[in-house]
Amino acid sequence: MALGALCGFEYLAIFSGECRNPKRNLAHSILLTAPVIALLYILGTSAILAFVPTDAVDVTAAIPQALTRGFHSLGLSGIILPASVLLLLTNYLATFNVNFNGCARLPMVAGWDHLLPPWSLACIRT
Repeated sequence: MALGALCGFEYLAIFSGECRNPKRNLAHSILLTAPVIALLYILGTSAILAFVPTDAVDVTAAIPQALTRGFHSLGLSGIILPASVLLLLTNYLATFNVNFNGCARLPMVAGWDHLLPPWSLACIRT
């Protein structure tokens, strides 16, 4: 979870060319979002551990497991669980989209910064 909490900041170098005043704006965005992201992960982990004992946490599906146990007594788990799984799927698809765009743009950004070897540019022109 610690790895996933702050991953994505490496894309700042790739997408910073599309920002106005990236040196100031991106630094401010990191200072504002990093504590919020850390707080969300701390609260999320605490919520999971409130409903599931530490040794019984299913690490591959901890969120659905906690939601099932938390909303089972109210009879809402049949509604909340599918909705949360759809939201998690949307999150995963968005993350894959950002990863794909970052990987696709990386050679272009490296070319703009003249970091590619000359032979690679000759291959692109032909």
